[in-house]
Amino acid sequence: MGESHGGQKQKFLPITQDRLDRETQRHAQAAIAHSLESNSQVFSQEREHLDRWAEDMVLAAEKELADTKAQIKALNRQSRLATTVDEQHALQNKIRDLEKVQRTQRQQIFNVEDEIKGKRDLLIEKLEKRLSQNTSSEHLFSIRWQVV
Repeated sequence: MGESHGGQKQKFLPITQDRLDRETQRHAQAAIAHSLESNSQVFSQEREHLDRWAEDMVLAAEKELADTKAQIKALNRQSRLATTVDEQHALQNKIRDLEKVQRTQRQQIFNVEDEIKGKRDLLIEKLEKRLSQNTSSEHLFSIRWQVV
């Protein structure tokens, strides 16, 4: 609805009002689509960042565990070849200590996986909030003019 200088409301022709409504709707849909695309790009970047971080964390933890397993295997070989009881005792103590470290490292892998799951859950929550955007429109003013 338009207003004249005197503050009187003027109505547009129905065909003009329909066209204005369609254009308004088209622009609103374009703005929403642009916002969703932007949110999608941000989400993809966050997901890629999380995936790289998660992979690095798991690989580092698994490498530490593999190194410890290799040390235990080497000490077991040395223990089989030990010639004295003292040497055998010292090697078995080292093996026992490394097995404790190995159990801790296995637990660390589970902790890292739990942390990754938590961060992924937060990312999903953010995505769900972005997907549930509310939009509204309010008619502020209309301008009517004539070319003479």
